[in-house]
Amino acid sequence: MKSRLLAIAVLSTLAASAQAQGLSWSAARFYLGAELGQSHTGMDSGGYNQVGPHPNTNEDTDRNNQWDVKAGVEMGRFRFDLGYREYERGKYTTDSFQPPVPTFFYTSKIKSKAWMLSAYYDIVQHNKWSVYGGAGLGQARTDVSTNDTVVQGSGSDTNFAW
Repeated sequence: MKSRLLAIAVLSTLAASAQAQGLSWSAARFYLGAELGQSHTGMDSGGYNQVGPHPNTNEDTDRNNQWDVKAGVEMGRFRFDLGYREYERGKYTTDSFQPPVPTFFYTSKIKSKAWMLSAYYDIVQHNKWSVYGGAGLGQARTDVSTNDTVVQGSGSDTNFAW
């Protein structure tokens, strides 16, 4: 909750600054945006299954799609937007016995999403391109689960994002 209030306060201050420079809501242009992307992530696993007892070892990688949507307003050289980004669930398989003979495996799944309030300032504008700087504040949440058909667990964490 504190991170949301801080983000709203910062963007409100930036919007007031834009208005102080002679920009008004009547000259504002609203926009919607969407982005698609892909990330390549890796997971190094570690830990110890006390039921076995078997160490969780090895590493795995996955290629995941990501997408985001945003709505914003442009006021002269200033832009402000609110965006939501989601990363497709990554799936990783690691050994539940140390090599050379793993006989069953941990399957771990990770999914992340984030809300972000962002502000941009166009430093240089020329025809159809510009050089700009920006910053954003928001909140990110990651959900993790793992299972080796004998033991399983899950958890999530929500943090300040920038």
